[in-house]
Amino acid sequence: MSVVKASRLLAVPCAPPKTKSLSLQLLVANAFIQQSAAGMFSLLPLGQRVISRLTAVIERELDGIGAQKVSMPFLGAKELWERTGSMGSELIRLTDRKDKLFCLQPTAEEMVTDLVGSHSRPSKAAYPLLIYQTTDKFRDEMNPRFGLLRGRSFLMNDLYSFDLREEGARETYSSVSDAYDRILRERLGLEVYKVRADSGVHGGTLSHEYHMKNGLEEDAMEVCTSCDTYYKADEPSEECCEGARRRRVSSIEVAHTFILGTRYAEALNAWHGTTSEKLPLHMCCFGIGVTRLVAALIEARTTVKEPRIHLPTAIQPFDAVVIPSKSLASSPLVGEMADALLEQLATRENPNPSVLIDDRLDLSIGRRVQAAQAIGQSRVVVLGKETEKTRDTNVRVGGREEIVSGVR
Repeated sequence: MSVVKASRLLAVPCAPPKTKSLSLQLLVANAFIQQSAAGMFSLLPLGQRVISRLTAVIERELDGIGAQKVSMPFLGAKELWERTGSMGSELIRLTDRKDKLFCLQPTAEEMVTDLVGSHSRPSKAAYPLLIYQTTDKFRDEMNPRFGLLRGRSFLMNDLYSFDLREEGARETYSSVSDAYDRILRERLGLEVYKVRADSGVHGGTLSHEYHMKNGLEEDAMEVCTSCDTYYKADEPSEECCEGARRRRVSSIEVAHTFILGTRYAEALNAWHGTTSEKLPLHMCCFGIGVTRLVAALIEARTTVKEPRIHLPTAIQPFDAVVIPSKSLASSPLVGEMADALLEQLATRENPNPSVLIDDRLDLSIGRRVQAAQAIGQSRVVVLGKETEKTRDTNVRVGGREEIVSGVR
């Protein structure tokens, strides 16, 4: 549990850049991110809080299906990538002082398969093996744009699974896909569309993308006008309704899943069994673009008429904002109320809530309420004379009010 004072927060509003992307305008203007170079952004404290909370939501669901968290180097050796023929044009390459070639990895199929292959797992009960990480990834984008939506550096949660048989891999694929549905639809309340997709450079037998509607024309889906079934645009697929037309919908991909088969296991020696009976492991991979997802959901929830950050409760920077009047600024009641809020907001899923006390007395209460709403906070507590008398206060949550029990 933590209490943060607004006067000490590194959050100086900046002039928004000229761009079609509402998320980039809002994230810069409200001091969530700051550009350091083309396609690269620093996360400021507000932005880091959102990313950390989103990461916790994702990882909690993955832990729940038995996945294990690791952390692998983002610097990959040339020899590892060459064994799978994956040294593509989007890799950022560099050499060390001995002229040895490395790349900044956009994904980690090669490294995780090499890791698994180096460990002996004699028991069949050890499978399926699910390994994930949440780390920075890198891509040599030709045209980085729209802030966190398409950058050279980005945060991704990537999960890799290993099974003994193809049917086991398909069961694991279904289990992780269900976890993705819970993360995106239930925990975050997002309108996402799961569409069949081409496996691309990863190869494999099955692939799905998770899309959100987005007006920036970064990607697209097609929807059957008869049954409302969504498809990946510009990819051959069977007609779902005879004679029906398809309508194109601008969108952006926020997650991707693959059944990869044994390609990586065979290339990198990830086997199960004895030398005479060894079998290549069947692999799947899954990825959620964490920083991209934040930008995409802001784009989806924001309109030009109301250009304000709207965030799901689970990933707002703080669980509540406390705004004291000038007369109560130095009163112990402010700290007591913050502590009472923390106790009431603590849950099994969120055991360590945080509260922001907006102690900037040079701003009116109204201005501070607007500032809280501008950063996506839906729970705002105003402490005034009535609070001092009753030791209770109204908490504004979106368009409704809740009562916080008084401190004694």
